[in-house]
Amino acid sequence: MADNDPQATSDTKQPKLEFLLVVIMLVVLTILIGFVFLMDWGGHEEAKLAWRKDILSLIITAFGAWVGAGAAYFFGRENLRMAANSMLAMRDLSPRERLRQTTIKQIPPTTIDWRVQRTTAVDDVKDKLISDPGRWFIPVVKRTGAWKRLLMRGRMALFDRYIQTTREPTNSRNS
Repeated sequence: MADNDPQATSDTKQPKLEFLLVVIMLVVLTILIGFVFLMDWGGHEEAKLAWRKDILSLIITAFGAWVGAGAAYFFGRENLRMAANSMLAMRDLSPRERLRQTTIKQIPPTTIDWRVQRTTAVDDVKDKLISDPGRWFIPVVKRTGAWKRLLMRGRMALFDRYIQTTREPTNSRNS
């Protein structure tokens, strides 16, 4: 992404905010633990110990959730930034859309170095198509060199199948 993109994610203020959040969480945890140990509700010692045990287990569970959330945020932050930047990059045109917007004048012409006349043997054309799989068309020209038509490779395959199915077997001619 460009540096001047206002929607690109940046974290210039994030380290201060993260540090402040961790400090606040530790202060709150210290206050809660101090509250549990310093509070004296009076009463029986076993009841106080059971109450402290229950409250500390709740505090430790909440603190574990805080630590887990902090670790998930810390380790997932870079992935989130990359995902956000890639989502912003996907706003650009897709290859299909770019192709739709491309005009014929923008495509550079390629030279056609192979031409066929009506008198060219079908086997020669077939051999050329087999030897060069990148050729997907057959340019047919007049004797003067002017274009007559353009045949697709699939048409040649259909013609070849037609010729093979209409030929009589050689042994049936002699009988």
